[in-house]
Amino acid sequence: MKASGLSRGLMVLAVLLWPLGVSAIPVAPYLPLVDGNAWTYQVNGGASANQTSTVQSGTVNVNGVPTKRIYSSSTGETDNYTNDANGVRFHGAFLPSVNFGSPCLLQAETQTFSPPFVFAPADIPSFPNSTGTQSGSVSIALSPLSGSPTCAVTGVTYSGSATMNAPELVTVPMGSFMAVRGVRTTTVSQNATVLSTQNRTYWVVSGVGTVKEVMTDSGQPQQTLAMLSTNVVRTAPDAFTLGAVPGAALGTLYTSNPVTITGTTAAASI
Repeated sequence: MKASGLSRGLMVLAVLLWPLGVSAIPVAPYLPLVDGNAWTYQVNGGASANQTSTVQSGTVNVNGVPTKRIYSSSTGETDNYTNDANGVRFHGAFLPSVNFGSPCLLQAETQTFSPPFVFAPADIPSFPNSTGTQSGSVSIALSPLSGSPTCAVTGVTYSGSATMNAPELVTVPMGSFMAVRGVRTTTVSQNATVLSTQNRTYWVVSGVGTVKEVMTDSGQPQQTLAMLSTNVVRTAPDAFTLGAVPGAALGTLYTSNPVTITGTTAAASI
């Protein structure tokens, strides 16, 4: 019997640019897990239907920890996250319909990660910043669908790593943003046999969330999500600089260099 792979676990972590004179960046303020926050993404350049990810109201306990849930419109999947003194962590997911093949067939699946997978520490002291190798067990609970038999999946484990890299400019349909690039690799195995390997590269923005994600799963075509819109309001732009004019004469009008303003998700006053 084949266990399912790891859930997609769409990342909505947002991190500030590296400010001069600051010893570490606290991650917690930049994960906008506020009830009702939503992000709509163009999938594969518009070749597939758009996807909206929404923070659901309330919390759900996973291994006794209250977690926030992010619902994906394209799959019906719900992912569970926390963002606290332990960092940004992925605790598990609910997948409403998974085809396990014979004899299990269609099943609703609940995954629980022990310990949870750490996307980023609570504070980022430098770039690149890596969590290093992680590993643990994945508890799988199944509920049969459409007359499928009752089944059990045991012996599932995970391993992987996550790294946050220096800021860079990224452009998506909604606009241009100075974003921190994250890279995550996760392998899921059952009884020491590899079931799937996921590679995720994602770009996250202070006060906004994920603006772009490139996903590669073993045996599946690559998928790219690029943000079309969000109800998360950010009116503070990315930092910009007007060039100095050496030798400028007093009382003379000069025109500055042109500057492209990036990083806002709503109209902003200047």
